[in-house]
Amino acid sequence: MPVQHVASRPILACGMPFRVTAVTCLVALVAGCAEHASAPQQNSPAIAETAKIVQVLTPSGDTNDSSSGFTDIRGLGFDADGHILVADASTNRVLVFDTLGNLQYGFGQDGAGPGDLRSPCCIRTADDGHLWVEEDGNRRYSEFVLGDSSARYVKSIAMPDGPTGLSTRISFANGKLLHNGGGGMKSDGSFLIARFMLAPSGRWDGIDTLEEPSPDSLGAVVSRSGNGISVFRLPFAPQALWAFGIGDGYASAVSTLYNVSVYGPGHALRWSARRSLSPSALSDEQRQRAATIRTAIAKRHPEVAEKLKIPDARPQIENLCVDLDSNLWIQFASPEPGFRYADIYDSSGHLTATRSWPDNVELTRCAATGARALGVSTDSVGLQHVVVLRFAKDTSQP
Repeated sequence: MPVQHVASRPILACGMPFRVTAVTCLVALVAGCAEHASAPQQNSPAIAETAKIVQVLTPSGDTNDSSSGFTDIRGLGFDADGHILVADASTNRVLVFDTLGNLQYGFGQDGAGPGDLRSPCCIRTADDGHLWVEEDGNRRYSEFVLGDSSARYVKSIAMPDGPTGLSTRISFANGKLLHNGGGGMKSDGSFLIARFMLAPSGRWDGIDTLEEPSPDSLGAVVSRSGNGISVFRLPFAPQALWAFGIGDGYASAVSTLYNVSVYGPGHALRWSARRSLSPSALSDEQRQRAATIRTAIAKRHPEVAEKLKIPDARPQIENLCVDLDSNLWIQFASPEPGFRYADIYDSSGHLTATRSWPDNVELTRCAATGARALGVSTDSVGLQHVVVLRFAKDTSQP
């Protein structure tokens, strides 16, 4: 029987075909930052697993070169042989490392021609071993065959008409490429997500359209000016969370409660995951952070700022995503300073493990398979590094 526990990548509105102010994007990004909370109540037994950092990768391939770092990692993954793949949007390249972390080669350059890459985002190897790269700058998906020392370009598929795809992991269903893109905004400010599947003919077939809860129900404020709509929210306010890649299904939740639902075709409920967590009040520092953002909004939109309320408690869910093995990761508020925590559910809804890892490593892209995972850490000067983690059973637990 599937676990009935009763859940996360935030969807940002920036880049969709409606007017969203710069401060809106800033607020959305800040609202997605992870914090920690009090210890949760575990409703069902799960294997406790902790992570060990086994490698730290840099663009030069020299793991001892602390001065070398990435500046805009958008995608992470593994190929069938365990090689590590990194999509760097700042250089418009994909780098290929061997299993020991040695740089093998890179491919791509800024441009719109065959084999060029522009703002490469998400990457994923298909069942045939070919690598697919989502290019936000070119609004297309490009396919490559990875060799020992170079990559061979195969073809590119333009995204469906409309907004660029969401910055989520590329996913497939029954061997077919899926596209999850912004579907516009309703008059009440709710965001829409349009889903498509690539047919063998090369045509995109529409699957359905998903609708986020109204901004009002999430504590956000909608402002209208002329034909434009702007949505404002504060850090720690509720967010609609989505995760794609559970076969042809998807997961959804609102960040305030650990209550995730997983749906299949036709929005049929497959299973749900719940966990009882005690509310955690905002710290003085967190409350000040939200107040600072509200003050910044007030300088340009005083009528909006006075309606924005600072939440009393922090969200229970920090992130929702699907890994390379189609497992759902529900990252919840940490019970222990210095660590992040996630419950891992298989595609049938069984809770298989609760994993913890250092809190200076972000796993929001869910680039994980088996015991290995790829994360991103940022140093004191803002350089990013790819961190290779290996999870194992926590021997300190019974």
